[in-house]
Amino acid sequence: MPQTSDEDLFEAVETERTCLRCVRRDDAGTVARLMTPAISRWLASWPTTVTEQWVEAKILEAREEIAAGRALHFLVERKTEREVMGWIRVSRVHPNSQQGDLSYWIGEAYQGQGYTTEAAFKSVAVAFELLRLDSIEAGAQPENVASFKVMRRLGMEPSGERVVWASARNRHELCIFYSVTRDKFAIKSRVRESDIIDGCVDEFG
Repeated sequence: MPQTSDEDLFEAVETERTCLRCVRRDDAGTVARLMTPAISRWLASWPTTVTEQWVEAKILEAREEIAAGRALHFLVERKTEREVMGWIRVSRVHPNSQQGDLSYWIGEAYQGQGYTTEAAFKSVAVAFELLRLDSIEAGAQPENVASFKVMRRLGMEPSGERVVWASARNRHELCIFYSVTRDKFAIKSRVRESDIIDGCVDEFG
């Protein structure tokens, strides 16, 4: 797919309070400033501290995945100010797989306000359609209780546990996984988006 460094590779979508758009090369500085140890401790591939150059390379890799149809990488903005809050990715677990993997993070200043659930719900809906997935899973360390709350609000159910490689910490870590099928998510989607986030405020959000 022909592209330039600033070209959006898919159409942006909105929720009540957020805008989800394609990651761009010039987002690197903003994203680097958002990443903190309190966030990266839960992420397998994001180091404790990141440079603008490291994030720029991450963005270029993400855009290659989008162009190849292997993933969608959403930058999460607060709709009123177009202020960058975080990053959501839905990728195929294997290049031609119909199963997707969801990951997400949001800056500390925006946690506890329901943004993660609101944005992740829309991201999953878009990924089911654009990537034509049959199911989507997400995983987290057993201590990451807030993330499991988000997964359940997306209609996900426990699907098992396994050890994953956390390159950011150069070690294997046990993670518990949740998943949802396209059909079950469609049922969940009938609930109004405002109802999904109602009462869903927690420390991760």
